[in-house]
Amino acid sequence: MKKHDADDDSTDLAWQRALRQAMAEPPPPLTDAEAGLKRLMRRIDEAEAGAAPAATGRTRRGGGPLVPWLAAAVVVEAIGLSVLGAGLLWRDASPAAYQTLSATAGEPAGVALRIVPAPTLRADELQALLRGLELQIVSGPNAAGAYGLALQARDAGAEQVAAKVAALRAAPGMRLVEPVGGPR
Repeated sequence: MKKHDADDDSTDLAWQRALRQAMAEPPPPLTDAEAGLKRLMRRIDEAEAGAAPAATGRTRRGGGPLVPWLAAAVVVEAIGLSVLGAGLLWRDASPAAYQTLSATAGEPAGVALRIVPAPTLRADELQALLRGLELQIVSGPNAAGAYGLALQARDAGAEQVAAKVAALRAAPGMRLVEPVGGPR
């Protein structure tokens, strides 16, 4: 622990008194308001006397060479916004041609299942799997690598389709197996 020193107390007391006195004094004015007002009035009187520059609209000094470029940039932006706005007004309002893999649009008749095999599944393995389940490829592959499958039995019910979906999902090498028209 530090010893108490009487000199430190007297120094602190003197410093605190000086601070209190400085805070008690009124602060000096930041600006001379009267002098500023006189300068402003003198500039207004000079501007009224030389009204010719005010009539031309060129009273601003120091515009420099940057002002014409800025004006040109504003014009280019306005033209660009007008073109984009016109493009939005006259764009084709038809909906996007978005289809899911389970949609039936554009498929041959009889497609009951859609599969996406893994790239590692060989063609002969796929054919053997489909033959064992009495399925045949009737469309594909499309851009997503999906094949449309039809049941060889024409009178297959929903239970048979569900059984074939389950068997294909359990088989190795299948990335996606879905009934056409959505999950069942």
